[in-house]
Amino acid sequence: MVAVHTTYSPQGPFLGFRCSAAGNRFMQPRRKAPHRLVFFNFNCGVWEQWEVLAAGEGGGDADWRNAAWSQAPFVFRSRRMPQVGKGCFRI
Repeated sequence: MVAVHTTYSPQGPFLGFRCSAAGNRFMQPRRKAPHRLVFFNFNCGVWEQWEVLAAGEGGGDADWRNAAWSQAPFVFRSRRMPQVGKGCFRI
């Protein structure tokens, strides 16, 4: 498990995750190893957008925009490569 401080950027129904420790780059999935998720691009394009699949302790389809973000588990899926970047993150 890796702990990273990120800020999120809403892009309509999608989110983008930016990390200041990575030079303010956005997180995106990669097709090949060694790293499937990287902070690569300075712009939040389609490759850097993430869909919220589930939010909150129940893991259901809660409205994440109004939910309390303190230590809540979220499940995200990449907009461009859903098979690569699907995972649960604790925010």
